[in-house]
Amino acid sequence: MRTIIYLEVSRYLHLNSVRVRGMGSLDYQDKWQHAKGYQWSSLPGYMSERRVIPVIDYDLLLSMVGGRRAYRAFIIDGLKRGIENPFKKVQNRIILGDANFARKAKRFLKRGSVREQPSYRDLVVSTLEPEVVVGILQRECGISEESLKVRNSNGVIRGIAAELLYKYCEITQAQIGHLLGAIDYMSVSQLRRRLKEKMQQDVEIRKRYAEVEAKLKRLM
Repeated sequence: MRTIIYLEVSRYLHLNSVRVRGMGSLDYQDKWQHAKGYQWSSLPGYMSERRVIPVIDYDLLLSMVGGRRAYRAFIIDGLKRGIENPFKKVQNRIILGDANFARKAKRFLKRGSVREQPSYRDLVVSTLEPEVVVGILQRECGISEESLKVRNSNGVIRGIAAELLYKYCEITQAQIGHLLGAIDYMSVSQLRRRLKEKMQQDVEIRKRYAEVEAKLKRLM
């Protein structure tokens, strides 16, 4: 059961890029071409060893399904027949698993609100693929993929990207740094800290951040 849920969640997240506006009318082949080639997704590395990103561990998922060819077939099958959102099966708002797993997980929960639970960021109900976050940021702020990778420029937008990627995607600051021009995790932390400082002082920056975040929340 755990393996099935893990694979379903992985496939759902890898296909986030084809659930955005404008993709619904395409057939599964066009959606597949888009999903496997999108720069901001980890999916290409699951399809080809030549596209792997050093900071991502591909082995766990691929060992579950039987290798890259089998995972490719699994993804395409989902595109052909459609897939349900596995996060609809979440219990107690933060637990995704069967009844037995849920009973065990509840022992680690504290009384109080969901956000008071330990390691809340690792238990969020909905997550987004990095390419979805970046794509929305591009549209809302009118920037290109290349400009996000340029150091010492577009500091506010890069800070927004770093914060939203950290908040809504299952990736580390080191992985975020790879997406933002191969900077280290400390630089990502600084981008996020400086953004928060600027948002306290500048209402326009707060407004821009809120607008992008609102777009993301509509997808969740």
